[in-house]
Amino acid sequence: MIASPHGKTVSKELEKEHGGSGLEVAVDARTGKVVENSVEEDENKSGGCSGANRMISNKRGFVRVLACVLCLCVLATPAAWAAGGPLGIDHRVNYDNSGIWQRNIQLDVVRGVLAAEIAGALWEGGESRIGKTFWQSIDASVIAGGSTFVLKRVFQRARPEQINDPDKFFQGCCNYLSFPSGEVSAITASITPFVLEYGHDNPWVYALEILPAYDMVARVKTWGHWQTDVLAGYAVGFLAGWYAHQLKVPLVLSVMPHGIYVGLKMDF
Repeated sequence: MIASPHGKTVSKELEKEHGGSGLEVAVDARTGKVVENSVEEDENKSGGCSGANRMISNKRGFVRVLACVLCLCVLATPAAWAAGGPLGIDHRVNYDNSGIWQRNIQLDVVRGVLAAEIAGALWEGGESRIGKTFWQSIDASVIAGGSTFVLKRVFQRARPEQINDPDKFFQGCCNYLSFPSGEVSAITASITPFVLEYGHDNPWVYALEILPAYDMVARVKTWGHWQTDVLAGYAVGFLAGWYAHQLKVPLVLSVMPHGIYVGLKMDF
């Protein structure tokens, strides 16, 4: 007999009789009853619950963020309630190309996000957790870029700066490329793998959502896109990021030489 916690004793003979193989057999010293507990089963249940909780937490976080972005775009002005487009919310807002909404600042944000993504991926490689996430971000950017390139040429929608009519689709390729927003899609795709990977452990990571939210508002204010253009761009970017985050081996990384896989930091 072997002493066990909680006033119980364990019998090797009883363990054999009950099958062994990960099964913990205990005898309660007070009642004399056999108590069985599968260690492996408990561990599996614990791990499964942890994974499920993480998934639920991430989904809830994104639902909250997406809801905020939708409200921001739809309720930006009273005119949203008497507008057009697929959702009835598209309208020109008062043009504003000043301050933080300047077009050159918008472009700097997009370039900065993509540059950080590429630099981080090359430096870290794909062996660390953050390095893999950087490469997933690159995958997401490639997927989102290809998707918006095709969708723009399919829907051929006129921009607000071209025609003050949000219902002008299929106007001819390739001068009408408003739907969906490529820049919003690119930024969203870049940050989504990081939010999915780290949001559960570090809620402050959700602050990255400020970047696509800013660009969504900025593109509408400078008449580069309609409201549904930026919402569609966000959706495309999020789906690309979600898909890339599911990949065990990032697609772009898989075709890179070994020196890139381990990261440039190994050379220093």
